[in-house]
Amino acid sequence: MLIKVWGELARALQSYKAGIELGDQIAVRRTRAEAQLGMTRVYGLLGDLDSACSAAEEGIEIANSAGDLWLATLKFNFRCAPI
Repeated sequence: MLIKVWGELARALQSYKAGIELGDQIAVRRTRAEAQLGMTRVYGLLGDLDSACSAAEEGIEIANSAGDLWLATLKFNFRCAPI
């Protein structure tokens, strides 16, 4: 079961990255924020906290610049610094 979950997470990352590429092609930067939220969660589940923090920080920056405070607030639930 664990191997199946890891495979699904890897596929999810591929899908998010493909979504980012498509958004970049049509020059809609806001789509990157949604994908970064998903990638934050996937990287966190995989235990890759550095990548999770990077995705969260980029997503927050994009969401804030797009005026999407709801999405930016969701990302703040992820702690990148030790408590």
